[in-house]
Amino acid sequence: MNQIKVAIMAIIGFSEVLEINQYKKQSSEQFAVVHYLISNQRLKIREK
Repeated sequence: MNQIKVAIMAIIGFSEVLEINQYKKQSSEQFAVVHYLISNQRLKIREK
């Protein structure tokens, strides 16, 4: 029984890691854009 639980948890954990990696690949481009916009805003605030 315990081995089955551990196996299921391992599979769930592995699939979560895969989902996170997929999300990181998709969001890395979006994150770069957002980071660029935020850093631009900070520069504008500093100039004022």
